[in-house]
Amino acid sequence: MSNKVISKKLIIIVPIMFFIIAFVRIYINYNDNKKNVEEFIFEQSKLIDSLYITHRDYYQDLYLNGTIKLDEDTVVGLPAYAASKISKTFSKNNDLHISMQTVSDRARNLDNQADNYELKAIDHFKNNLNSKEYFSKESGFYQYATPLKIEKKCLTCHGKKEDAPKFISEKYNDAYNYKIGEVRGILSVKVPTDYVDKIFSKQLYTSIVYDFLLFSIVTIIAIYLMRFFSNFQAKLEDELDGKTSELQKSLSILTKQKEELLLLATTDLLTKLGNRDALVNEIKQNIDQSIIVINIDAFSHVNDFYGHKIGDELLIQFAKKLQKICAVEKEFKLFRVSGDEFAILAIDVVSHSVVIKAQEIIKNTDLHIYEIGNEKIEINTTIGISFENKERLIITADMALKIARKESKELVIYDEEISLDREYSNNMLWTKKIKEAIKNDNIVVFFQPIVDNVDESINRYESLVRLIDSNGKVISPFFFLDIAKKAKLYKQLTKIVIQKSFEAFRENSLEFSINLSIDDILDKEINSYILEMLDIYNISDRVIFEIVESESIENFEDIQSFIKSVKSLGCRIAIDDFGTGYSNFEYLMRLEPDFIKIDGSIIKEILNDEKSEIITTVIVDFAKKMDIQVIAEFVEDRELFMKIKELGIEKSQGYYFGEPKATLI
Repeated sequence: MSNKVISKKLIIIVPIMFFIIAFVRIYINYNDNKKNVEEFIFEQSKLIDSLYITHRDYYQDLYLNGTIKLDEDTVVGLPAYAASKISKTFSKNNDLHISMQTVSDRARNLDNQADNYELKAIDHFKNNLNSKEYFSKESGFYQYATPLKIEKKCLTCHGKKEDAPKFISEKYNDAYNYKIGEVRGILSVKVPTDYVDKIFSKQLYTSIVYDFLLFSIVTIIAIYLMRFFSNFQAKLEDELDGKTSELQKSLSILTKQKEELLLLATTDLLTKLGNRDALVNEIKQNIDQSIIVINIDAFSHVNDFYGHKIGDELLIQFAKKLQKICAVEKEFKLFRVSGDEFAILAIDVVSHSVVIKAQEIIKNTDLHIYEIGNEKIEINTTIGISFENKERLIITADMALKIARKESKELVIYDEEISLDREYSNNMLWTKKIKEAIKNDNIVVFFQPIVDNVDESINRYESLVRLIDSNGKVISPFFFLDIAKKAKLYKQLTKIVIQKSFEAFRENSLEFSINLSIDDILDKEINSYILEMLDIYNISDRVIFEIVESESIENFEDIQSFIKSVKSLGCRIAIDDFGTGYSNFEYLMRLEPDFIKIDGSIIKEILNDEKSEIITTVIVDFAKKMDIQVIAEFVEDRELFMKIKELGIEKSQGYYFGEPKATLI
């Protein structure tokens, strides 16, 4: 659209809009003035009525109390006689020509006889005895009236004829035998509309002329401004034409940077594959899909034996191997979803082909020898497959993988019935094992050291629950803790860990920490048991309660109440697994812990992942400002230990210092 077109339209639009506004304003003013005029007339009429009634009552009283003698000579001074003359004089002498008069439907004096409009007002008061005012707009005037009702003093002249003054009874035969309260007539006030309309019209015309002048001025100004800005706009557009190409270049650069950042956020830095976020986004965009989840068996042993550098190179080569297998069909997309876990998303591929592809992966990866430096490494893989809908695709594949690992199978395809049967059977077996372990005192506590990063001394341990099965095998809580919760045995395990931990540390000066879930803290029985143990053993100053699953806190008040009660006894509080899930700094400030344990999944990646290092640095800086000590979990080698010391973390825990054992070091 050219400058001229813009200017022309604006020149037309602005005056038209102003004209519409002016018209609306005149219309509103017209109605407001009309309403105001009627209100003014009503109030003025009311004022005149009040003045006249006061004057009338005053002179009536002068006649009735004898101050003025009532006779044929003085009767002309009575308001009833003088009203018509006063009205004519009053109307002539005021600008609005308002008239006022007392009139009756049975007047003795014909000058006081009500006309048709006044008779209508009298009928109104007779039919509405409680009505005090009457107001209407008639043809050519406004009619205002108030009723004149017979009072006791009126009966002097309007009662019985024989009781009236002689000169009145002899002169008049009408207007007798009235009763007190009866409507005798009205005080009529009439305001002619001609003079009022002249005033009203003058105001309206003045408003119209004012708006017209303003409209003309605005139009002239608008034309001038549009011409001015038209020239100004032409200059601006010349400059903008030069800037547009620069802006387009800048936008192109920004778009490219945005794409790079998005790619970085969804890319695994080590293998350059899409990460878990990329997988989730891809699943959202497709309908007919299935997934293969691949886990490298015992990959942590590779890191422990060969070191993280070789472990990372192994992951890179393994990823390339998978890419080569997937490259044959473009329907298969590869992702790295966690440390030693990969996923292949199959889009629009029949289930039979997906299974064949999984078998091909096992065959090719398990037989392959990975040469890294001077080392030759062989690995095995475990696979879980799911064909469920997109909402359950990843979680069901993880369940299939979990079953495959537990049952030492190469490949398991998720099936709901099989999964439920296996889970039920597995739950029954583990419930039995847990009950037997409780009965035979085979629920034990293992202790993992926590070291001071300054001098590497050990002065604290974390208490960890273990189950000893009938064969003497030590079982991790990974296999039985969830089942214990379902079987309602979890509370017993918590009590056993608390009691055995207190007993293990009663005779030494070491500090120790016990894990408590949110459910533990909210459970009144467990709460009371903790306070009881603290009272019995009297070692509160060495006890640290680690709150796990802290991101699921809903009732902060109850959690804060527990923390306050144990802290008052000398205990301290730690937040476990901080930095994962929905961890945030707000609840740290609300819970006021003494320690933060940074989750191991972050610590393990510090050496290789810049984001993990940034997250750790932010947590450490915040903790120092809040006077909270930081503990790093999963510290597995010297190189990682030196790095976390460099970042300012005060304490460490992990296999580099010692694995969990049944005895203290």
